[in-house]
Amino acid sequence: MRRTLWALAFLCGCGALGSVATPEGNLPSSGTAPFTPLEPMPGDRIDAPVVLSALGTDFDDPAPLMQKGAVELWLTSVRAQAVTIVHTQMQKLADGFSSPERALEADQDWEQGQVRSPTVLAGSPWFLFYAAGDAIGLATSADGKTWQKAEAPVLTANHAGEGDSLHFPSAVRDGDRVRLYYSAAGAVWAAEAAFTDLETRSVPTFSRLDGNPSTAVRDPMLAGAPYAIEIGRPFARLEKTPTGRNRTDLYFGATLTRATASSDATTNCGVAASFSGYNFAVSASPILAARPATDSPAVVLFSNQLLLLYRQQASGHYAIAAAM
Repeated sequence: MRRTLWALAFLCGCGALGSVATPEGNLPSSGTAPFTPLEPMPGDRIDAPVVLSALGTDFDDPAPLMQKGAVELWLTSVRAQAVTIVHTQMQKLADGFSSPERALEADQDWEQGQVRSPTVLAGSPWFLFYAAGDAIGLATSADGKTWQKAEAPVLTANHAGEGDSLHFPSAVRDGDRVRLYYSAAGAVWAAEAAFTDLETRSVPTFSRLDGNPSTAVRDPMLAGAPYAIEIGRPFARLEKTPTGRNRTDLYFGATLTRATASSDATTNCGVAASFSGYNFAVSASPILAARPATDSPAVVLFSNQLLLLYRQQASGHYAIAAAM
């Protein structure tokens, strides 16, 4: 029987808690045990911990949603130089994900021939944000299957603190607002738009958010982690606490050591938490056992447990693995 870790045990489903005092109060961030990669079990149709793999294809940037008892997953697919967004589904963990089908491909000049890094919000309509070129685009759908793109990027780099390019969007909805976290210049930033603006305008207006309004310049939402030399690839999750407060959990990829002539870079996954979406308290250590090329974390509540999906190397290509 796979290890059971209940969602309310910790913001990422892990062990005993410490806490960090922030202006918002105490947030869990330290003393946490890591997620444990899935282990092979009799009868599995997967090669645990890998839950999605295909020869000749690199998968990356998982974006899961729970819908009608199944995990719906959008992610980046790189095959024969074609970089697209694909969709797949999982009913049972032991069976893994189905064969992916193409969901979105590049067909606009600004996308520069590639679309990647999806993040999806289910609703009426559905929203799919994605990275392309050096900007972030948006597609909408009535059913989560057929997508209609906006006519231009919905967010471009400000050429200041963000630098010249934006990557890895992750969206959450809070009431009538949609907040978009994204990577730029080695940090995680955020911007917001009204849901009605996204719903009714072909190119909505986003307002950039300041991670620390007390300083003279705009700051990122998350600038680093104590164990990382660089962070990125955010995945945001907004949920209600047992006391009714909003809490944003922000998972991220962390570069621990850079590649050298004799060794690959070491990467891992981290997590931070905030009650406001600002002032994030960061975990004191990575959430996975260190290994090369472990990156792109995303979580989904599956069978009353938090399931962590992430990218790792498998047989010479990138696959999607899972941990609990």
